[in-house]
Amino acid sequence: MWNRLIPPILVILVIFLFLRYSYDSGESVPTYIVKSLNLSPISAPRQYFDFYEAERDREFRGKQLPIPKSAYLLSAFEFPNEISIVHINRDITGATLWCRYFDENSTEVSAPQKSFTFPVYLVNCPKVEGTRKVSLSVFENSTDFDFPIPLVPRGMKHYVDDKYEFSMCMSPIYGKEPKWLLISELIEHYKLQGVSHFYFYVYQIDQYSRAMLEDYQRTGEITVVDLLEKYDRELLHWQIVAFRDCQLRAKFESRWLLFSDLDERIIMTGYPGTILNYLRDLENPDSIGAVVFRQRWILKTETMPEKYINDSHLLTWLPTLRWHNTSSVGPPGHTVKTIADPKKVYEAWTHYPVKYYPGQHRSIDVKPEEGIVRHYRDQQMWNWGKTWLKDVLKFGPLSLTNYSEIYQGKLVLSRLIPLTFLLVLTPLYLRYSYDTEKIYVMNSLKLEPRLAPKDYFAFYQAERDRRFGEEELPIPDSAYLQSAFEFPNEISIVHTNQNITGATLWCRYFSENSTEISAPQKSFTFPSYMVNCPKVAGTRKVSLSVFENSTDFDIPIPLVPRGMEDYVDDKYEFSMCMSPIYGKEPKWLLISELIEHYKLQGVSHFYFYVHLIDQYSRAILEEYEKTGEITVVNILEKYDRRVKHFQIVAFRDCQLRAKYESRWLLFSDLDERVIITGHQGTILNYLRDLENPDSIGAVIFRQRWILKTETMPEKYMNDSHLLSWLPTLRWHNTSSFGPPGHTVKTIADPKKVYEAWTHRPKLYYPGEHRVHNVTPEEGYVRHYRDQQMWNWGSRWLKNVAKFGPFSQTNDEENTYNLMMKNYSFNRDVGAKNENVAVIKPGNKWIVVTSVSLPTDDVRRLASFDDWNLVVVADTKTPTNWHLENTHFLSIDYQKSLDFRITSQPPFKSYTRKNIGYLYAISNGAEWIYDTDDDNKPYALGLNQFDYEQEISGLRYIIDFQSSMLDKLFNPYRFFGMERMWPRGFPLEYVKEHTNGKDRQILCSKMQTSAVQQGLVHHDPDVDAIYRLLNANSKTGLDVGFNKFAPSITLDVGTYAPWNSQNTLFHKSAFHILMLPTTVSFRTTDIWRSFFAQKILHLSGLTVSFTPVNAVQFRNSHDFLKDFKDEEQVYKDSGKILRFLDSWNCSYVEIENCMRELAEDFVENGFWGEDDRELIDFYIEDLKGINWTFPMFLDKISIYNANEKEFNANCRRAQFEFDLSYQNSLAKASQKLQNFGELADWCEESNYTKFTNSYPTPQELQENHENNYVLEKHLKNVLIIVNNYPWRFGIGYLQKLYQPYFATVVFCGTYYPEEYPKTNQGFPETQEPFNFIHLNPNEIQKGFLGYHCLTLLHEVGLQNVEGYIFMADDTHFNIWQRIDFGRVFHLTGMAWMNSTEWWTHKVYGTPAAQRILAEISNTTDLKKLETWKKFETGLKTYGFISSNQTAADDLLNGKGRSISDFFYIPKSEISYYSQIMRIFFENKLFLELAVNRFLRSVMHQTSRHRGLSYLWADRKNWSEKYSVEMVAMHPIKLSKFKNPNEDRKKYCSIILQPWHQILLEDSKNFTVKLDDEPDYMNG
Repeated sequence: MWNRLIPPILVILVIFLFLRYSYDSGESVPTYIVKSLNLSPISAPRQYFDFYEAERDREFRGKQLPIPKSAYLLSAFEFPNEISIVHINRDITGATLWCRYFDENSTEVSAPQKSFTFPVYLVNCPKVEGTRKVSLSVFENSTDFDFPIPLVPRGMKHYVDDKYEFSMCMSPIYGKEPKWLLISELIEHYKLQGVSHFYFYVYQIDQYSRAMLEDYQRTGEITVVDLLEKYDRELLHWQIVAFRDCQLRAKFESRWLLFSDLDERIIMTGYPGTILNYLRDLENPDSIGAVVFRQRWILKTETMPEKYINDSHLLTWLPTLRWHNTSSVGPPGHTVKTIADPKKVYEAWTHYPVKYYPGQHRSIDVKPEEGIVRHYRDQQMWNWGKTWLKDVLKFGPLSLTNYSEIYQGKLVLSRLIPLTFLLVLTPLYLRYSYDTEKIYVMNSLKLEPRLAPKDYFAFYQAERDRRFGEEELPIPDSAYLQSAFEFPNEISIVHTNQNITGATLWCRYFSENSTEISAPQKSFTFPSYMVNCPKVAGTRKVSLSVFENSTDFDIPIPLVPRGMEDYVDDKYEFSMCMSPIYGKEPKWLLISELIEHYKLQGVSHFYFYVHLIDQYSRAILEEYEKTGEITVVNILEKYDRRVKHFQIVAFRDCQLRAKYESRWLLFSDLDERVIITGHQGTILNYLRDLENPDSIGAVIFRQRWILKTETMPEKYMNDSHLLSWLPTLRWHNTSSFGPPGHTVKTIADPKKVYEAWTHRPKLYYPGEHRVHNVTPEEGYVRHYRDQQMWNWGSRWLKNVAKFGPFSQTNDEENTYNLMMKNYSFNRDVGAKNENVAVIKPGNKWIVVTSVSLPTDDVRRLASFDDWNLVVVADTKTPTNWHLENTHFLSIDYQKSLDFRITSQPPFKSYTRKNIGYLYAISNGAEWIYDTDDDNKPYALGLNQFDYEQEISGLRYIIDFQSSMLDKLFNPYRFFGMERMWPRGFPLEYVKEHTNGKDRQILCSKMQTSAVQQGLVHHDPDVDAIYRLLNANSKTGLDVGFNKFAPSITLDVGTYAPWNSQNTLFHKSAFHILMLPTTVSFRTTDIWRSFFAQKILHLSGLTVSFTPVNAVQFRNSHDFLKDFKDEEQVYKDSGKILRFLDSWNCSYVEIENCMRELAEDFVENGFWGEDDRELIDFYIEDLKGINWTFPMFLDKISIYNANEKEFNANCRRAQFEFDLSYQNSLAKASQKLQNFGELADWCEESNYTKFTNSYPTPQELQENHENNYVLEKHLKNVLIIVNNYPWRFGIGYLQKLYQPYFATVVFCGTYYPEEYPKTNQGFPETQEPFNFIHLNPNEIQKGFLGYHCLTLLHEVGLQNVEGYIFMADDTHFNIWQRIDFGRVFHLTGMAWMNSTEWWTHKVYGTPAAQRILAEISNTTDLKKLETWKKFETGLKTYGFISSNQTAADDLLNGKGRSISDFFYIPKSEISYYSQIMRIFFENKLFLELAVNRFLRSVMHQTSRHRGLSYLWADRKNWSEKYSVEMVAMHPIKLSKFKNPNEDRKKYCSIILQPWHQILLEDSKNFTVKLDDEPDYMNG
């Protein structure tokens, strides 16, 4: 192996050649080569370290300094007198840390030096000669420290100071909103203002925006620092980390440094120049520390688009052009922005420096008349519009302002739509919009007919047209040349211009003297970076121009002949194309090993492409070039680009350069080695052994990644040193194989390839060119992947690890554990504890206490993939407690945690949970599920809770002037248990309390509650009094709640007790998690709930109750003991709630309100002094782990029913639930009772035929339980819709239908105070009565009644199987069987060609046009997904062809479906709600909207389609009606208001069959089977 890896030629080259380059060409030896051991530290001027220490002592005087557990590094900078290290650990400011010093090989070169972290996130260290890397440790001689990181030199010898006159430090990028347009506009804006460099910090960013950053990064205009660390933090602390790093990074590199955010634009107003001009005009600038600008806020009201669409779209979305509603100027010092001198700043924060180095550093306050910050503030982020806008409005009125006209044109025309933006953006980013696997499809396999060589230009034209379709082709500004090749039938030119693929260019022909010899010939650039030109006799040089007769073109370059007469074809059997060399790492050893490796594998020639290379390595290339073994091509161009595009330029050139010169061509990178494993021979032997090689276009090898963990040495030292650094001998930690197609490497036939890309050819010349995939057993690529390059280790290694385990491909120490340590995102939590588990992703945590070994319920909680379980031990907990995937906090471990409260909770107390809460929060929790070890998630379990930021649903509201009785909510009553109350409900209100009839509204959008209490099945939480009266002493309770009831949110000012057994807390409510310790076990969580609700309400946060999602079989309890433990609950619950209702906070900070309320609880005897202190400790602990308290709101957002506006967000609604559905006998009795009352109603008109023929309840129960259709309806909801305000008939419809369905909901305009006045002649409304109110502007005489079903879905009813929509004047034969698994409609597509209603000036085609306009402009992903499903459905069922769109169907003006009755199964209700809301919001008429919905779904229609509707013959309804129909419309109830012959006829024709079918025989009168063919869409 030694002879193969280091053959004589390499040894000779290394020993003699490298010795020639082992000195520094007469220059002084750089200090960074020197390695010095045990050298003394070089101190900075003493006054600086004295200053640092004095500042720390001043800040921490009288305080105990923290003792950190670790120190994780972000960056380190070497300055002339000190080393400054930025770490990322929270809450260790002031702590002692030890500076550790290492050489470039990470060997420690000095004794540790003592220092400390101050200011936050910064440690300054004395210098030690020979240091190249540094780290930090907590203790002097500890071996536990972060991996050493290299020093970044600043202000050192040979360093160019202030190479940037004016730079910008960008606050960290985070969040889900696309950033690409904000980024590009910000950069181009500030470039116009004189900024020459940008420092970007990235925490979270979408891929599209990341590509934008990388595109700017390649030009050298920006530096990007990724904030990837062990734990999460609030944004404020990301900002501090970033600004600390940036201040140091810019020190000695930038004269001026602007600290700013992505949504801020400083502009000069009255000053007649740029920001840089202003800085240059400052008097005595060396005395200035900061230049401060005040702010104006521009209200940003929409989310930025995800991607570039076109120029027009881009211009409409530029923030500087889109938003203009501007605040007055903020007062001096209020959220200002600063330009500072980074050499003067010691500590920078978000808005301005807070400390300078010693000296006089004055601050310049820029007047608003000179310059201002335009802050484009998103009103949704952090609820800014609700939380902060009111404060901004205090500064003065809003007004409409514009971005400076001086720069507007320049920004748009010369910056944001230049080649470097538009033409880069379009093809580059579209390439990221599809699956990368699609890149590898061999397009030419399907090309017909096969083209002869003379027809290649037709092939090129066809490929360009196929790729670009109807797109507008780019018009380039220029064409810069790389190379040109003459082939027998064409000339091929490689240019370096990005993003002009497809553009027309003109071929220019020249003699060897650069004289133009022919008229230009028209061509185009395709594929990227290549233009094929017709040949012109006598041509020796060529160029390209944008226009035919232009004199503006690049200098002509000579042609390189390939395949011409007297040319030796395939003089190299096997060659290699090397991806461009770039970057600062020395390449000499990688180059020499690569060449020698592949020479042994049969490669006879190498094509090297060089962009950036060190001098030492270039000498190696030159030496190889002398021998003729390699061709070196320098990529010198007009602008920089990302590496990927260097590769494309290089591979395009190489593919042409090797055409006719090499039989086989390998495309590879410097760190890759293809090896042959199973085949007995070299790569060349393998190629020679291929069957039918002339048919092969590409040979594909899969990859394994070997982790390269160090930077290559700069120079040859000696033989031993060389052997120790050969990549093939040094690194062995090897991944599993990547899947097929994943970053493969290719050996191709260059004559067959038309378009080559990084990993494989993308397009071939016409013909059959098969791909040969090499199995891993035959050969593969060993990729020695540098983990630092592109942050590969932190960004990509985790993906590679998914392919399988790492293994040692040689007998070296396994480094897999090292890799996991380096790239784990779990933070150390303190003392060693073997039972603390790895943190699962997702930021969701469960906290329980337990005094027994793991129960089945606890084991189940631990098994959830996306939830972390914390079990807090107590003194009774077995010491051998252990469970995999569980964070078990033993007593000793609890004591080791840095929480002040750990000393507070008593032992043998449930309140030790408080420690578990803080543990979860400190580990980045965003959700905490509070439960017990005898609670089990049930049904939907934890998925029953809402995790989205906004929800729709019911909201329980109050009148703030009402009494305490009316401000209470009983969740058990709402969910069907009318006589049950939860533990903690004030007993003095139990008897009289109801949840009221006018307290509910339905909101389409509202903020998700900060606390969600889930109901518990079987044995819910009630007080001991209820248990003593109702529970079995041994088995407890066995109750259930209504299974159809939805969640309900309690408005601010409403109170209900909730417990710690099945409760979800969002991070915005973590401050109210603390359980008081001075009250009893049965009191603590109830007191917490009362305290919490008041504190939450101060921030506008709410509590909600969700349907049953857990079941509890309680641990054994003594009811009398519980009674005693609950004594304070009985006595003080009402007292506390009355106190809270009248209590007002004296402060405007939530933490101070908590302290004040805790103190008042002590004074009123609600809890003890220890709990006041515990609140203090808990607040300090939260602040210590950087948890951010919510804001105190002076004005709370009020959700009220809107009685007038179209598309109101909130509306009146009422939903009541009982448990009658659980008792089929009671249900049968209800049916009989209801029909008996209808019989009485009929008897008023002298119809008496069914009065005495009734079954017993038991008989009816048995009959209906055996009826398939009726059993199905018990899980369906019937919604009855009225076109006009309800005036009568509700009670009648309830008695007829209500006992047969899960619930019946009435929808339309309903005024409860007016309805009783007009309901004469019909039965009264009965309870429960459920309704949804639409105001007249929404129901629009029934035109938009289909919206009722959307709203019903937004209520969130549970366990519903289907939804039946019915007009109030429709009669439904509920015994008729339909296919409950799909949509049902009476008529379906019966009127496909009808144009009726499409011509309506509001609700017809104009509505369709409004819909299409909305879809074309929306960035709402849910709407776009819904629209895509709509369009797919139209294609599936043949309403549009494959090349049409939904717009074609919507605008054809034909088709309606009369829709007074239809059924939607649960499988389609979400889609129905989403598409119909789009139709409703744009006012599309009912019959048109339902018709378009039906076109897009599988549906069933009635056999009696036309007969189901009475047209002109409505008076003869009695002759048309049949029990075999599903439904009939219309039968107007108003005709039967009076007890006359019309009512008598109705009773005879309608109710008599109802009685006979449902109450006598209970026959299944189904006349249509589920699988019977339909009229349409069957």
